[in-house]
Amino acid sequence: MEAYKIPIHYLFYNPPQLVTKVVLPLTKYSKLREKDNYLGARVVPTEDLHKALAGKAKSYSPTLDDSRKIMSDAEYGWRLEYFMADLLLGCKGGFRFTNNDEVPIQSIFYRRSGPIAAAIAVTVEMPEDAELPE
Repeated sequence: MEAYKIPIHYLFYNPPQLVTKVVLPLTKYSKLREKDNYLGARVVPTEDLHKALAGKAKSYSPTLDDSRKIMSDAEYGWRLEYFMADLLLGCKGGFRFTNNDEVPIQSIFYRRSGPIAAAIAVTVEMPEDAELPE
């Protein structure tokens, strides 16, 4: 991220709502009502998360309450659908790669100094002559 100025984001999977209670093992199928899912998956820019956790011990695990305060424009982070549809596809977020950028992609996913839980890359292909906002 620092070497190539590529924005990286965390995708947090949150319970559908707080307080959530689940009895295991499940004995019957349970369907969430749409209005119950006000948290769900949230996207947080890495830089914002690192700034918020700067004073914490290295072994500290962020809580849902930590993510509530990280971003000034989105409580708990951006909803996944907002990030994908409005920011990424709206050309307001992400990073535009060309063929010459292949080396940074390899570095991000295969030359890490620590473990990565899951790496998801989203590629949106457009014609080379497409005009995108700067």
